Amino acid sequence: MIAQIKFVSRVGIAVFYAILTFSVFPADDTATRHLGITIEGAINYGPLDGYTQVPAGGRPGSSSLRRPSFDEIGVKNRAFSDLSLQFDWPHLQVYFDSRILRPGASNELLQDLVTRNIRIPSGSLIRGRTRFDTMSLGISRSFQIPRTRTTLFPLVEFSLLKFLYEPTVEGIDLSGAKRRFNSGGLRFGLAAERQITDRIALEGTLVSTIPGLSNLQMTDTHLRAKFRFNNIDSGSSTIFLGIGYQRIKFKDSQELPNDLELKIFPVTTIGYSYSF
Repeated sequence: MIAQIKFVSRVGIAVFYAILTFSVFPADDTATRHLGITIEGAINYGPLDGYTQVPAGGRPGSSSLRRPSFDEIGVKNRAFSDLSLQFDWPHLQVYFDSRILRPGASNELLQDLVTRNIRIPSGSLIRGRTRFDTMSLGISRSFQIPRTRTTLFPLVEFSLLKFLYEPTVEGIDLSGAKRRFNSGGLRFGLAAERQITDRIALEGTLVSTIPGLSNLQMTDTHLRAKFRFNNIDSGSSTIFLGIGYQRIKFKDSQELPNDLELKIFPVTTIGYSYSF
């Protein structure tokens, strides 16, 4: 019953958001109808905080609580990449985003660790390989605030987390400790862009899942300064600098749940996009 309620809630929110996006913000029928494409890539860097609690079958005692932490396995600051492809029509955008985030390092354990029902003694040199890759497919609708140079972009997307946890310790068979799964959910958000000059703009974005609708909670927000170069042939180039925040949280309903959390703040970003 709870699963059915969650499903109906998701569908209802999606329908409501679609009505809001496509009816309240009508398109300008006089706009030139053509297809534009934007390809964007970015490098991000920031300090990681969080943990991966991975039990065996949800059995109590099969995992240390909220361990190992990223700090415990030697993961501190990390660079990661973003790539996106966007199709633009007048007032309508369809996009695909991907983020490759695979923190891994090694460190000496200061206390015993239980993971997937396997005990690793303190003093062991543990190498933790993890993956928090994400992909999103979304749609947004642009709406320019009258008599301003500000444009709003309400958006809805489906996001997928591809998780992997694989610890290794010399002399200990940890093949049974490897854990991977995928989890997805709907995210809703709003982006805003303020055109300062013909070439300079500020962009802010907040996108998040709604708490309680799924086991996965994902929140991203950023603020970027963008500089557009002169048109090159039929396209234009833009570079941008930004700062942001990311949080991924997954917790299932087992007696001892799979419980993961990743937080990155501040996320500093430099990127480039080409539109044609």
